[in-house]
Amino acid sequence: CNPGTLDHEKLRVMQSAGVNRLSFGVQAMQDSLLEGIGRGYKCDDARRCLDLARQTGVQNINIDLIFALPGQTLEQWQQTLETIIWLSPEHISTYNLTLSYGTQFYDWWENGDLKLAENDLEAKMYQYAITRLTDAGYQHYEISNLCRSGFPSRHTVGYWQGHSYLGIGAGSHSYASTPGWGWRGVHFTHPTPYRDAGFSGPRPAADRCSDADGGADKVANL
Repeated sequence: CNPGTLDHEKLRVMQSAGVNRLSFGVQAMQDSLLEGIGRGYKCDDARRCLDLARQTGVQNINIDLIFALPGQTLEQWQQTLETIIWLSPEHISTYNLTLSYGTQFYDWWENGDLKLAENDLEAKMYQYAITRLTDAGYQHYEISNLCRSGFPSRHTVGYWQGHSYLGIGAGSHSYASTPGWGWRGVHFTHPTPYRDAGFSGPRPAADRCSDADGGADKVANL
């Protein structure tokens, strides 16, 4: 969920459809850092949405965080973690900032307009997060994921165990597991062609799939 757009009506629709876990892309708890990475919400929006979710009975909440953001200090990261611990979600995901080719951040970095965190600082941020969150009662069950007892992400665990999963929506990925191999696919990444393919008759099919051990790409309709 985007902390800047969640409201009572969206929560009502999701709950009526059987949604019982929400994941919020909070990323940081400093407005200056959120603005720097182009997020259209503020820290107070994140707090408001979490309160709203709790008020409507959601008992399984994940918060996504990103560390090693441009200009982020270790102290700011520590402050973010303390705030998140106080908010007490059932699950926390902590990811370091990574640059993907073709994104604005990648272009800024390639042109020398974006300074990334030093490797040592990035390592300290990760190590501090794991230590502090486990001290706060969270279980470190996966590289980037921690949870309260009984609340691991089944989806995340499924990745490591090779379970099948179905992606729904533009840019979503799917995986079909079969004995000894599997198929991977991705839907159209932009909402417009995804929508148009759905209305034109055939299902929005995966563009390409590959077998589980990285073999040749194959066209498939998933």
